[in-house]
Formats: sequence, C-alpha cells, structure tokens
Amino acid sequence: MEYPKFHADGRGKCEICGEEDVEVCVIPEYISVCRSCFENDMTLCEVCGQMWEDGAVEFTELPDGRLACEYCVEDMEE
Repeated sequence: MEYPKFHADGRGKCEICGEEDVEVCVIPEYISVCRSCFENDMTLCEVCGQMWEDGAVEFTELPDGRLACEYCVEDMEE
C-alpha cells in the first residue's frame, strides 16, 4: 500500500503539534494535522489504510512485511 500524500483541506490548528493557522489535512473521522506532522508523526496501517498518530495505537509487522494496526490484528485473530 502506498503512503498517501498530504492534501490540504483548509487552514486551521494542527491537533498534534498545536500550530495554528496552518494548512491542515483532515484524517477521516480522526484529527486535523499539518504537513510536518502528517509526514513525520503518522503511521499508515497497510491493511486497512487508516493513518494513526504515532503512539496512539500499537502496530505489528505481519509475516508478509506489512504493518497492521492493533484493530486489524484483533480482526485477524477472530
């Protein structure tokens, strides 16, 4: 899965670093992040495609080398 590119949805406050009046990308149903945080402080789940703030969820490397968020790992175990 290819890492998504930053796409500005408008200007606002980054919910990770707190920078105000910057271009932000809204991660669906999650948070607004600036370009710097998007590129440096987010991890992509290569199973579901959801971006997560580093440290917000646990990731596991699967046998095929993909990174899976804890929610996808739970679904695979069921």
